Amino acid sequence: MAVGTVATLHGGRLVLARLAYVVVLLLAIATFLHAVPHWVDGTLLKPPRASGDRPPATLVGIDIAAALAVPLASAAVAAVILRYRSRDWFGLLASAEAVLFGCAIAGPWSSVSLADSWSLPTRAAIKLALIAIVAVLYTFPNGRFVPSWTRWLLVVFAAWTVAGVVLTAVDPVVARGVWQLVLLAFLFSGLGAQAYRLNSVSSPTERRQTKWIFYGLILIVAAYALWSFVEFGTHNQVFATLADILVQLASIVSALLFGIAMIRFRLYDIDLVVNRTILYGSATVLLVIAFAGLSAVSKRIIEAATGHSSDIMTIPLIVAAAVAFGPLQRRIRPVVDRLLPPRALLTLFFTDICDSTARAVTMGDERWREALTTYRATVRRGLRRFKGSEMDTAGDGFFAVFDRPGNGLHSAQWLRDRLRELRLDSRFGLHLGECELRGEKVSGVAVIVAARVMATAGPNEIVVSQIVHESLGNPDGAFRDLGERALKGLPGTWRLYGSSPGQVPDERS
Repeated sequence: MAVGTVATLHGGRLVLARLAYVVVLLLAIATFLHAVPHWVDGTLLKPPRASGDRPPATLVGIDIAAALAVPLASAAVAAVILRYRSRDWFGLLASAEAVLFGCAIAGPWSSVSLADSWSLPTRAAIKLALIAIVAVLYTFPNGRFVPSWTRWLLVVFAAWTVAGVVLTAVDPVVARGVWQLVLLAFLFSGLGAQAYRLNSVSSPTERRQTKWIFYGLILIVAAYALWSFVEFGTHNQVFATLADILVQLASIVSALLFGIAMIRFRLYDIDLVVNRTILYGSATVLLVIAFAGLSAVSKRIIEAATGHSSDIMTIPLIVAAAVAFGPLQRRIRPVVDRLLPPRALLTLFFTDICDSTARAVTMGDERWREALTTYRATVRRGLRRFKGSEMDTAGDGFFAVFDRPGNGLHSAQWLRDRLRELRLDSRFGLHLGECELRGEKVSGVAVIVAARVMATAGPNEIVVSQIVHESLGNPDGAFRDLGERALKGLPGTWRLYGSSPGQVPDERS
């Protein structure tokens, strides 16, 4: 994974930064572990608001387990960030923020009373969590304050939160009221800074990183909105517990998305993730509405006919909803794809047999048909071996996609050797580009480029575009520069590279 460093630390500064990181980590873990027993007891013994309103013990247990899973997932994300970003200050900040976020969102910290001897360190940990979250919002993804004056907002916010540790009257966690509105104002200013950065100064990669963050925030906000409606609108503890579980699950997903954005892992899949979320989410919502409506109607019909209420139709309706999910999402997919076409960064792979027409004439229909059957089986085996996905085939031509350029190149190398054993001369072309995914089809200019790259290859030659060459590197002269080439129907010239026989470079990490 290529991860750019920001303000890399060295020597004494690196030691101090890592020492501060360890201190924050120990404070968060110690205060969290102290708070867990009190919080669990309070959750289990929480009195019902009304008779029969107490949620089942199993549901409460799931709620507790989901809440405790949040800091565990956040800690795992923090460890991954630390693995790749341990020498720059923003990587250390983001890793610490992940741990603090997980501890803060789970709930145990809020159960520590002011009379508890651990109140002061716990409140200090909460303040550090708030400062870290706002700092990340102001500086994500490159560690720079944009706009530059947000650094002074962070100073003001940090001074206020630190003062709240001593002066409980201005502590939003304790005093609530207007001070909570001030806290929300700072958080929204961080979101505003991210929106400004996204629209004004971010590079394409940084915009993808920000999209992952916003997607995670949207999940949390939506889950909290649902929880607030249930908690304060229905006053039903069973539904409130279910909503709380949903909040915890959304928090886990948000932490994972933050980790993806920080280490820049498969950033270009964000559009695909959003597309699929809308697709499956809309199908689920429609089925839930249909289920609720049909269930209510069936109950009324049965009650009118028998004089008794019955849930006899519930199971058949659940089965019908499960069966209908697949056909429904297939009908919705074209609409979603048209409104929000998913995009992904893919390695595009083309191959065919050189001079196939002449070979077919020479071999005759029957022998050529047998050779073609063997050829297709070999190509498909080579694609599966290196985790490729066949997109299309026509005659002796194959179009496939890979997640990683290295897999595509290894597949081409393996196939070239196997096909030469079958006395078939083949050619290969690879390109790395952003594509649109419509249903099961991959399209876009990048696909055309990949096909044109293959067209320049000679017998038993693997040709790659410059972007593939750069992503793989060129150890031991595994590539040779083919120079600038004009590709049919495409503007300008394109620098291409050929892979030498018997050598396949590894991807840069």
